[in-house]
Amino acid sequence: MNQTARTQQEDSFNDLYSSSPKHSKNASGGWKKLLAAAAGILILGGAVFAGYSYYQQQEQQRNENNLLQTDHYYTGTVVAGIELGGKSKEEALKAVTDAEPQFLPKINIELSYEDKNWTLTAQDLGYRFNTQEVLDEAYAYARTGSDEERLKRIKELKASHKEYNLTPTHDEAVLKQKLAEIEKAVNVAPVNATVASFDTTTATFRYADGKDGLAVESDSLFSQVNALVKNNESGSIAVPVKAVAFDVTQAHLQGHMQKLGTYTTTSTNSADGNHNMKLAASAINGEVIKPGAVFSFNTATGDTNLPQNGYRKAVAISGGKKVMEYGGGVCQVSSTLYGAAIRSNMAITNRSNHMWQSSYVPVGLDATVSYPYLDFQFKNPTEFPVYIVAGMTGTKVTVTLYGYQSPDYDSIEVVSNNTGTVAQPADQFVVDQSLKKGQKVLDRKGNAGIRASAKRIFYRDGKVVKTEALPNSYYRAIANIYKVGPGTEGTASSATASSAPPASSAAAGKPASSAPASHAPSSQAPASSHTSSSQPVSSQNDPEVPDASEQVEAGQ
Repeated sequence: MNQTARTQQEDSFNDLYSSSPKHSKNASGGWKKLLAAAAGILILGGAVFAGYSYYQQQEQQRNENNLLQTDHYYTGTVVAGIELGGKSKEEALKAVTDAEPQFLPKINIELSYEDKNWTLTAQDLGYRFNTQEVLDEAYAYARTGSDEERLKRIKELKASHKEYNLTPTHDEAVLKQKLAEIEKAVNVAPVNATVASFDTTTATFRYADGKDGLAVESDSLFSQVNALVKNNESGSIAVPVKAVAFDVTQAHLQGHMQKLGTYTTTSTNSADGNHNMKLAASAINGEVIKPGAVFSFNTATGDTNLPQNGYRKAVAISGGKKVMEYGGGVCQVSSTLYGAAIRSNMAITNRSNHMWQSSYVPVGLDATVSYPYLDFQFKNPTEFPVYIVAGMTGTKVTVTLYGYQSPDYDSIEVVSNNTGTVAQPADQFVVDQSLKKGQKVLDRKGNAGIRASAKRIFYRDGKVVKTEALPNSYYRAIANIYKVGPGTEGTASSATASSAPPASSAAAGKPASSAPASHAPSSQAPASSHTSSSQPVSSQNDPEVPDASEQVEAGQ
């Protein structure tokens, strides 16, 4: 710095601190400026401070409002050891529910019976927790009262957490179900005395005695287990059991297993027809019908249409006419079995009458078969097996059922009646080119129709105790059918006439050759009662629907 400049700087400093009038005036102006600046700074600072304080107040107010209005749990809310602060209701429920298993009681209960053992733990007892109830209580904390009171509690909660515990409760229904499963493994049903075998030749029974059963004492077992569970205790329990006596003794069976019902018909069939009857009777002989089971005639005999099964050609019904078919005659066996079954109180489940009334049984008491389409079936309604003894001696077919005789009755009478007739239809004509004009030959003889009803009457000590309806019957009214030469007078309808009446719904669409032949006519048979057991008979095919004229019936 040069000399001149230094001199000027020094003069300036001298002027600033000089006490001369000149210097005093200048100094006073500087201080005023400094004071004004300081005052401005103070004012600005105060404004800033005031603004900041206002902002803080507003922020605090917003925070408090948010706390009061939040739908989340408050900080310091602890359920089952889980901090729920800031969690929604859904989040809290999931968090606590996921943790429930760790709060199950430590239970271990050992059950035993002889060499069988079971273990019950808390997982088997259907425990439930009061989770939702506790969560609702925790959520409600600090949500009542004035805003000031609520905010105070929220602040205190943050500083000193509030804890809630879950309470587990076992489901007694689940426990009972678990014990029921154990009981099934222990329980042994009593076995009643029963028929060990039946000799069809001598018609005698051999019996097997009954055996007592075993049952868990359910109430006692439940009480013992439930007491441990309620106290959250473990322990060992021997499963309590008791003997269960069987109901039916051998002596009781010997007094009630007997002949139930029997029926006999007499054949007037050919030798081949009688052969078929004997074969069918032999097929059903010795059949055992278990309690509640259904017997099927067709199943027992097999296909009666097949010569390889031993069946021969004999008279049957097809197209409303008598024809020669394999198996002809077996319907007399099914009808004889029907007579025995209804007198033995079997429940008839499937039965159809013939197209014509049969000569070997009273009206309304026949049962036709035609393998595989028409079957005769009945159910054993008793709690004991039923045995069939069947055979043919000379021209007589006899079927007898053996089984349990109900004490509710001691005999059954079977009654049937002709309830009406249906007029024979007008003659039908079929043009036969081999005949001359004016020639007329009877191809099928017609007949009027018959309706019949039947019932069985139960007696005990000579008094009627019950009456049951049996299936009704309808024997078709069929027209005479003539073969005529072309142009024969009085046969104008011959061009469209059928050679047979329309087929019934039972056999619609089934070829005649595919069903078994029916058996030939037979002579009169007994019409009435025999002993049996009880239960209503079921229905047959609709009696108002014509029989299948194209169906081959194994008898007439």
